[in-house]
Amino acid sequence: MVFGGCNTGCGKATFPKTARVAYKLDIGLMAWRELPPMPRAHADHECEAVRDRNGVAKSVVIAGGRDFNAERDLSTVDILDLATLKWTAGTDPGFTNNHYNYKDLSY
Repeated sequence: MVFGGCNTGCGKATFPKTARVAYKLDIGLMAWRELPPMPRAHADHECEAVRDRNGVAKSVVIAGGRDFNAERDLSTVDILDLATLKWTAGTDPGFTNNHYNYKDLSY
């Protein structure tokens, strides 16, 4: 899966900046499928799967990073439910960070 990011020239005023895009690779077809866009743009963010006890990914957490459109670090968390493909806002950790370091999450 690919979430957000920015193009070449990220952070330069003359280029488009942070994206809200989301894509998933269909291994069987070897083709990318577009997912619903993230509610907020993220670049330089952390992206981790949340798995059940059997190791099956249930959701993806997008945390922190930078919004080059607004020129600021982020403290936002967005969660994609992989069954419904619906985004929800997670709990703001209360601090900004541009390169979170979460590990693979299980519940």
